[in-house]
Amino acid sequence: MRASGIFALLLGACSPASSQPAADASAPDASKRDAEVVIPEEDAGPSYQVSGTVQDTDGKPWAGAAVQVCGKVCNLAFADAKGAWSTMTQPEGKHLRVDGAADDIRLFSPVIYHLDVTSDLALARPIELPVTPPALLLPAGSQDAVVAELTLTLDPAKLTLPPNVVAAAVSAVRVPKAAWPPYDVGARSIVAMWALNAYATRSSIAVPVSIANATVGLAPGDHASLLSVDPDSGQLVEPATVTVTAQGDAIVVDPGQGLRRLTWIVLVK
Repeated sequence: MRASGIFALLLGACSPASSQPAADASAPDASKRDAEVVIPEEDAGPSYQVSGTVQDTDGKPWAGAAVQVCGKVCNLAFADAKGAWSTMTQPEGKHLRVDGAADDIRLFSPVIYHLDVTSDLALARPIELPVTPPALLLPAGSQDAVVAELTLTLDPAKLTLPPNVVAAAVSAVRVPKAAWPPYDVGARSIVAMWALNAYATRSSIAVPVSIANATVGLAPGDHASLLSVDPDSGQLVEPATVTVTAQGDAIVVDPGQGLRRLTWIVLVK
């Protein structure tokens, strides 16, 4: 944390009153001349090195991934051919953001890890990003898009695309448990997680979602919540509650609810 500037006033000692004649008002006052206001430069505090590696869920290095350690400001580094990265930060560095390149066929999305940077920090395990398959282009009009185990009802006219994305499309992949970021869901448990592309797409209307339950395994009639990652803060937000159908074949968003952010979505119970 940057320390505030401190005003230090160097005051001359005050002598007792005496019967000596008063000083000539026109002469320089030595005590005032030496009583300078000293404003030291702001102290940025110590800097620490944060380092680690980035790879995909197949264990391959994610060369070129942009890694930012952010606090009041973000310090940026790029992963090398081995996926290794290193950057400096001040103690206020509290979260880490990873982006793939916009033209990468793999995932284009930030993953947020909360940090406690009080000394040099090397992340113990690689940051793993899942690979998404080719995106499904969306023709005009509202339609169901089936990606991974998800069915999303999307209308391209209602979507705001992220920068550098020129066509409405959607892709998704189930995130393996080993690659789950350490999101805080309180007393609840994460059941499953999916990554959506184009990451940070927003919808002006709630997007209904249905999840095939065969690979999730909730009981018929179960209730759960579907969280999404806010692309600006990296925090999980709760846009919708979901219910397993009586037949047990699907997990569907409750009426009137849905997603407004196409990012990472997290099913919790």
